[in-house]
This record gives sequence, structure tokens and C-alpha cells, in this order.
Amino acid sequence: MCRPLGGETAFGERAEEALRRDFREEINAELKNVCYLRTMENLFAYRGEPGHEIVLLFEAEMEPIALHEQD
Repeated sequence: MCRPLGGETAFGERAEEALRRDFREEINAELKNVCYLRTMENLFAYRGEPGHEIVLLFEAEMEPIALHEQD
């Protein structure tokens, strides 16, 4: 399974704030021009267990960073 960067939204946190926080935490990157695109709902099975997720999809640009210099 492959998932793009992003993560869970904490209680009381807006989706865009969670997106920005996750990019900071995961790859030390800041985002700009964040634009909400759509919401997708997905019912699935994983390892025999049912799952249900609601995905908020955003488009954004990363501030210039040197990812190739990071561990």
C-alpha cells in the first residue's frame, strides 16, 4: 500500500492545518497556495477487516527546500 503525505486530523484541528503540520513533521516542508479539491469516501477491506475513510484532497506547492539533502 502506498499513501501520499498527510495524516489524521486531530480533534479541533482544521484539515488544512493538519496538512501543513504533517508536511512539517514528515519532511520539514512548508506549503503555499493550498487549495481544497474534493472529498472522497472509501469503504475497503484491509487484512480481512472492514475499513471506512473520508479523504479530503488538497493541491499545494512546497516552499523551496532541499529534500535531497535530508535523511
